[in-house]
Amino acid sequence: MWPDGKTYIGQYRAGIKDGRGHFSWPDGRVHTGEFADDWIQGVGTHAWPDGRKYAGAWVRNVMHGAGHFSWADGKSYDGEFSADHMDGKGTFKWPDGTRYTGQWQQGVMHGRGRHTDAVGETKTGIWREGTLTGWVHEGEIGEHAAQDDSAPQVRPSRAPDAAPGEIGLVGATDGVGVAGGVAQAQLSDGQRRKHTDRLKRYERRVADLCSSKGPNHLEVGAALFEVAYEKGMLGGDPAKRKELLEQALFIYQGAVGNEHSDLVPVLVALADTYIKADEAEARLGLLGRALRLAETTLGSDDPEVAAILSKMGAAKLQVEDYRGAAECLKRALQLEEGLLGARHPTVLATMKSLAHAHGLAGDFLQQQRLLERVVEAVEHAFGKADVHAGRAHDELQRASQSEEVAPVDKFAWVRREARRPAATPFDAETRLELVDMTLQRARTAPVDEDARRQLASFASDCSSAWTAEQQVSFLDYLLGAQEAVFGESALCALETSMRLSDVCAGIKDWHRCVAVLQRVLKALEHACGRDHAHVAEVLADLGRAHLGLGAQSECIAAFGRALLIREREQMDIGDLLLLKGDALFHFGQVEDGIVVLERALLSKQRSTGSDPDEHVAILSRLAAAYRQLGNLQEASSMLRKTVRIKETSRGKDHPEVALAMEPLAELLGEQGLLVEQSRFLDQ
Repeated sequence: MWPDGKTYIGQYRAGIKDGRGHFSWPDGRVHTGEFADDWIQGVGTHAWPDGRKYAGAWVRNVMHGAGHFSWADGKSYDGEFSADHMDGKGTFKWPDGTRYTGQWQQGVMHGRGRHTDAVGETKTGIWREGTLTGWVHEGEIGEHAAQDDSAPQVRPSRAPDAAPGEIGLVGATDGVGVAGGVAQAQLSDGQRRKHTDRLKRYERRVADLCSSKGPNHLEVGAALFEVAYEKGMLGGDPAKRKELLEQALFIYQGAVGNEHSDLVPVLVALADTYIKADEAEARLGLLGRALRLAETTLGSDDPEVAAILSKMGAAKLQVEDYRGAAECLKRALQLEEGLLGARHPTVLATMKSLAHAHGLAGDFLQQQRLLERVVEAVEHAFGKADVHAGRAHDELQRASQSEEVAPVDKFAWVRREARRPAATPFDAETRLELVDMTLQRARTAPVDEDARRQLASFASDCSSAWTAEQQVSFLDYLLGAQEAVFGESALCALETSMRLSDVCAGIKDWHRCVAVLQRVLKALEHACGRDHAHVAEVLADLGRAHLGLGAQSECIAAFGRALLIREREQMDIGDLLLLKGDALFHFGQVEDGIVVLERALLSKQRSTGSDPDEHVAILSRLAAAYRQLGNLQEASSMLRKTVRIKETSRGKDHPEVALAMEPLAELLGEQGLLVEQSRFLDQ
């Protein structure tokens, strides 16, 4: 147990976490699975207190490989992860039945994919960075297939939550202007036709559901919510949308009760239809109820809470409750900065609103300080000569000219940021300056030991809120400084190199990643010997980098050597076998990959004992490989095992059991076993 409340129960080796274990954090997070050399490494299950859960492969504390991620509201993702992002091929499912199956990159839909909406219509499309660029006509394939220019943009509320470092953290707003609760964008003729068609389909769905399941069924409420949304997209009457949403809210309350998280989006959408000045109190009442429910059911740091607080701040400004507005917006800003970073457009918009609230409340000093931060961020994003920066400067100048503003050091906040640990993107340049100053002090005679210690610890200041380019620049410069003072083989320099390789891997700069890891490998071999456990760890990372480059022989050789070292040291080899098996599949050596994965499965069964749930990922990969070779009987055998594991660990009525049955049913159909296929589909 640690003083801050963290606890670990499990296996140790040489005083560090290594083997099976259970780790818990004071905020309610828990992780059960494999550890190696003090890292979360191998197959494991991680659960968050807000109901999010991930089961799958981990590499050095990040989700990497095949896995399953689920959210408390029913959303789920099955597929590949890379560096804590949904990346590769995968399927995202929404609670209303909508699903996307296809390519992902850095946590967003990117490439070719199939989209099935809630009413069962399936289309194939091309996505770019989370945005649908067009539908692909039937019968055409490839990136150059004809596309439907009228294809609608993916609805913001339907976009999957961003992938976890803390996966599932999403922007606090929809990212579009809101009036009456619905995005008011300029629609092309094609987009208008699409929304009109969707509106008609959902209106028919409401009628059909009322006839088949009754007017108060939960699915009727969900369909009414969609009708209200589509009417808003088409510029429909707010009064009519209000009537639809009130009816949906009544149905939801009857179906799930008055304290369920499903009520939150309905309450927020209904509040946004109260747009008249004399309706502000009613709007605040609905938002207050939504906020209480969101904090109770989703957690006080959930993105939905930040979105509601922003809306409440705007509503309080409308009724001239400036102090109350400032309190709401301040809370929203704190949440958004933690979720999105200090320079995200949503954060800057909230910052400006908070500055406006402080100005109206007479707190001009706070207003000026916030506007200074806005100016700094806008200049960084657009340049000092850009029109956006000019507008931000004008607003700051107007605030500065107020007679009631007390004299203030406009750059004091910069110095405050420089003195505290890095947390926000605008710290990057300041931290570089501190590294430079510390380097000069560390080289003085007599040697400044405090400066040397500080220089050795600077890598921890590399903030994940910075851009990848900022992180690479910072770590690259720091590495040069550490090597100049301590030498290339110094522990702090090696740690910084590993941090730099992780960042390069995250942005898929595989050439740079390989170069850094080869330097680390050479230094470790010189310091520890060629067969040390730390050498095996670097070799595994090097194998993944070679895989990214497509360097087949180098990749397989790195994994093979890492396996030999781990076997010689009698360490767990299951995770390395998984990596090597995936690499063999990637390079088309399916039969060799099957042999390696079967060995990995045996290793996991020996090491995980009576907890077979984590074997599902390996069994699924084996099934895909056997299917590729045409051995459908063996493939179905693997999938049957995954179903049994899910039934044992989750219960026969759990949604994950149904997800495991789907590919098995499809495979049984290919084998002509239609009766058994029908049984699984019915279940």
